[in-house]
Amino acid sequence: MAQNEGANIVFGMMAATTLLTAGAHNAYERGMATVRAAREVEDDARYYAAVDQLVCDAEALGQLAMQLTKDLAAERAKNASLQRALEQRQALLERMRDRIA
Repeated sequence: MAQNEGANIVFGMMAATTLLTAGAHNAYERGMATVRAAREVEDDARYYAAVDQLVCDAEALGQLAMQLTKDLAAERAKNASLQRALEQRQALLERMRDRIA
């Protein structure tokens, strides 16, 4: 009977060790899943912040492009006006030369 008691103690210790090991492994897996979830949340937050910044930058570039377009249109109008004035001046000089000659 002493042999059976010794075997029972050994088997009981092995079973307890197995249960503790399985519990520890499960706790480790749950902890790792929690860490992964936290990292995903952080990654998502960084991604959304980057997207928001990109959208803000795109809006600012769009506004700058609109302003540049307006400025260029104003410059073209000014250049067209100056070109007309120059052509009128050239025509006047030609008429004056023709009268003198």
